[in-house]
Amino acid sequence: MVCVGLLVFVLFPAASEGTRKVNQLGAAAVKAGIKPCGPKRGDRPCCGDGKCDAPEDEITCMADCPGVQTTEMCGEEPHSDRGGKGLTFGVSHRAKSAQDCCDKCSASTRGCNSWTFCGYPVCFGLDTGWNHTYGECWLRKLEDPNKPTFGQRGEYAMRYRRKMLRTRRSCTDIDTPGGMSPGWVCPPTHVPWTSGSIGGKTDLTTKWQTGGGWGNMRIHQLAADGTPIEASCTRNGGQACDPNKLDHGRRLAGEEHGVEAGRP
Repeated sequence: MVCVGLLVFVLFPAASEGTRKVNQLGAAAVKAGIKPCGPKRGDRPCCGDGKCDAPEDEITCMADCPGVQTTEMCGEEPHSDRGGKGLTFGVSHRAKSAQDCCDKCSASTRGCNSWTFCGYPVCFGLDTGWNHTYGECWLRKLEDPNKPTFGQRGEYAMRYRRKMLRTRRSCTDIDTPGGMSPGWVCPPTHVPWTSGSIGGKTDLTTKWQTGGGWGNMRIHQLAADGTPIEASCTRNGGQACDPNKLDHGRRLAGEEHGVEAGRP
């Protein structure tokens, strides 16, 4: 009698982008030992504490690096894109630095009081048509520079990053945000733009999150534990979110509320 052994192979499906746990900072940051800030970090150095300390850099910790690069008069808030009536088309209106962009606004004779600058090699746009790059300087005029409106602000929600993952077709991995991907093709962890209101005051201790989608961007203030405060939700230049329309303010379990953000 001959016994024939059967080899049984059990195939386990690979974790998909929608199910596997992802560190908010990306694979390169994890490899460098960088930890995101959270309630359990205490006073230990972490990405998100407002200090760009080694080994953090613009690629591994966008939250902190490079930080504020202008004088107090510029009212700069990193990771923000201010609104206002457009005075220049940034794709063709360039500045050497954030300070230079702010100075151009101050010197404007058209009432400029709001500036937005791209200080990274590539600044991920909410649209898919333009390849925004270093040096773009958008000048605008706000009705009240002390009450600015924003198109984007703070970190990007994980759900938004997943939604926009294939905006640039060569981006395939959620673990390579921003500069961790070749040519900065993948959505970064944070809004890459920096902006300010001339003479305005900015509270850099308040954290924000941008989510939603093109034509329906939603901005939430974040609580101390990193979860969005629903009552703070604004959309499309300062309008209040309506939970009955286009999922404004819709509560989302898991990824958008920081469960997958890798917070310790």
